[in-house]
Amino acid sequence: MRALIVPIALILPCLAMFTEAEAAEQSCTATLGTLIVPWPGPTTTLEATLRPDPSFESTSTSAPGEHVLLRFTAPPNTRVVAQLPFYSSYGTFEFCYVTLSPRRRPIFLLVTGDRHRTNARRETLAVYELRDAALQPVFATATSGYFGTRARWWYKREFPDLDGDGVSDLRLVLDHDANTSRLNNSSQLPRFSILEYTFNPDTEAFDAFRR
Repeated sequence: MRALIVPIALILPCLAMFTEAEAAEQSCTATLGTLIVPWPGPTTTLEATLRPDPSFESTSTSAPGEHVLLRFTAPPNTRVVAQLPFYSSYGTFEFCYVTLSPRRRPIFLLVTGDRHRTNARRETLAVYELRDAALQPVFATATSGYFGTRARWWYKREFPDLDGDGVSDLRLVLDHDANTSRLNNSSQLPRFSILEYTFNPDTEAFDAFRR
């Protein structure tokens, strides 16, 4: 996860394959800008644009660039399909999309951070699906933190097909800095080194597969 969460220029949000012998299409960005997202509908693509949220100004507790607006528009008339305002400390985030299969809508991953100071910031991975003109939350989990002075842990993300149904699932693999300082506390590391979740198309959610 380390390479995924880097200070920005503004960073959200990677991946693997499924059994239909086709790679799961995916793309990530760690900066403001636009991604073209494949879409199983008449428009065939959507534009996902990340820009500063005009509703916020910098305050004593909010630095420039920490409030971002994610907006989906449909060509050719740039009709707004959905949007999601979010906050991430230091303006550092990552945004990704991952196709679940050639016939299904992609899912969207957003990695954001809260708290300030280098050895206090922690990050959360949230997964969304775009439906009913809104980004609907599917899953969320802590994805990085600290277990001592400057000793950091993080989950790397993979998207294999865990149950053989032709749909990409979610695997989180724990990694961390070397535990060499007496000030570190390994008991603060996450309990599970690998977390696996399968996507349930009936409930539109991730179910625990294996820990």
